[in-house]
Amino acid sequence: EFLRVQVAGYSFITVVVGQGFYRGCVKVDQETTCVRIFSALLEFFRNWLAFFLGWIFVFVLRVLLNGNQLAGDAVVACSIGNIVLLLIIIGLETCKRKCCTRSQ
Repeated sequence: EFLRVQVAGYSFITVVVGQGFYRGCVKVDQETTCVRIFSALLEFFRNWLAFFLGWIFVFVLRVLLNGNQLAGDAVVACSIGNIVLLLIIIGLETCKRKCCTRSQ
């Protein structure tokens, strides 16, 4: 419990927030504020997607190796989370292309 919360949890949150903040604040190649905001949101949700994909792998291994039924329920929950995150990422990318490429 300690390892999961104190070490892995806080480290992951620091990376997720840090990368999102970096993408939102650093201006690269004449990017508009709109592009930077959408890029930061996309980076944030992509990191959460990677997190859930990693946990699915762990839970599938727990089901296959230990026969842990609770891990099977967690696989379903993480899979639903992945679908939701993918839909959010697709929506943000679509908004970024439509809204931020207009001539200002």
